[in-house]
Amino acid sequence: MYILGIETSSGSGSVALGSESGMLEGECFADGARHARDIFSHIDSVLRRCGIGKDRIDSVAVSAGPGSFTGLRVGVTCAKTLAYVLGWDVAGICSLEVLAQNVDVDDVPCNYICPLRDARRGGVYGRMFQKTPDGWTACGGVMIDTPDRLAGRLPAGAMVFGSGVDSYPEIFGVSRFSLPPENTDYSRPCAEAVVKLGIARTNKGRSIPPMELIPRYYRLTEVEERSGA
Repeated sequence: MYILGIETSSGSGSVALGSESGMLEGECFADGARHARDIFSHIDSVLRRCGIGKDRIDSVAVSAGPGSFTGLRVGVTCAKTLAYVLGWDVAGICSLEVLAQNVDVDDVPCNYICPLRDARRGGVYGRMFQKTPDGWTACGGVMIDTPDRLAGRLPAGAMVFGSGVDSYPEIFGVSRFSLPPENTDYSRPCAEAVVKLGIARTNKGRSIPPMELIPRYYRLTEVEERSGA
């Protein structure tokens, strides 16, 4: 089974191709790249280097949120279009779960991690993961709250990382929490992790019809908030 992974939930982006036997090829977009303009050319580049045509792909997995509203729309629309036209299975993956895959459970002593993303307008997204023999396992859904309230919901000693920590170091960069080891960057989501999670989702029979895939924003857009929608 070949699966294409798409990650466009942040300012950077990437695509990757893998199978149950391992990762085959991946490609990152330049920081600040326009996802809508560049995504299909990057997909074509990855497939061309692998020598695999779209007709040999079985499934597509995409980082579906939370994250950049525009980036999520681009990635989800791309995945839906390819899956619908080519008959692929499709899986939407939580973007915070993608970030959690950056942390090797054997590299950190803590039992809990919480990737945090700046949700703008005074909010933060987060999701807790617990160390288990099978890796990091979600122990709750996506949280969105003010930084101080969300921090109060996390256990002492949990490792926090991501743009939410960078935006609110006075709340999350304190001794109550642990931070990633020096010279590590867990804050950039990658399509390779989307592929890995997509394979697991598909093998459990949790893929969905393409037209059921939607971006998961977890909050109203700024325009919707202003209009009272």
